[in-house]
Amino acid sequence: MTTELDLFCMPALLAELRAAVRDRDDHADLRSSGVGATAPGGHPSQLVQWGIYPEFPTVAGLDQVESFVADRVAEDSEYLKIILEDGSTFGIESPRLSPEVVRALAEAAHAAGLRTVAHVSTQADADLAIEAGIEGLAHLVPILAGTDAATGRSVHGFSLHGELAALVDAGLSPAAALTAATAAPADAYGLADRGRLQPGLRADLLLVDGDPTADITATREISGVWKGGVPLDRESRAARPE
Repeated sequence: MTTELDLFCMPALLAELRAAVRDRDDHADLRSSGVGATAPGGHPSQLVQWGIYPEFPTVAGLDQVESFVADRVAEDSEYLKIILEDGSTFGIESPRLSPEVVRALAEAAHAAGLRTVAHVSTQADADLAIEAGIEGLAHLVPILAGTDAATGRSVHGFSLHGELAALVDAGLSPAAALTAATAAPADAYGLADRGRLQPGLRADLLLVDGDPTADITATREISGVWKGGVPLDRESRAARPE
């Protein structure tokens, strides 16, 4: 994995990760929404109660929309995540953003030059997101490969191999699954310089032993990685202390 599109990250951790990307050529390039917009006590606030997340800013009403978006811009977020979730998919009840706040967040983000993506779990929430002008939907089609690493059971990068296999098991062709992890997310997030093998684009490359368009598990047989045209020494990377 040479580019990671993150959909929720605490400001301090995001700054630390960005510094690591700047200082080392063996880290994936990082794009992030920073903290997603949710109501006080709304999803994923349960992760604070479980000790997984620290406290994070929320949006209590229309009067906090502009400052919330401005703070994400100040943290160099490349897009804004707006969380539409009432907890029903998790078997709980949780506060959620009002439709008026959702529309205002999308408008403020666009005015600041940010793309928007919504966490949705139901058709009604997807309809609201589309009506509000939000460009992307997390957890619905079109399919972009990705994992919910906040659960603690997913490892950034490595767990993507399992997701690619799961997408194929669910009915996608291996080629379509590969597109979901390369060109599709690049298109969705406006990263026109990557995601494809094409002259003039950023050379983020993965060389494998085998044909992943025939057998998706071939992505696990990695023989070479290039980030921005620079080959990575994977053996030295594995031996290097963090």
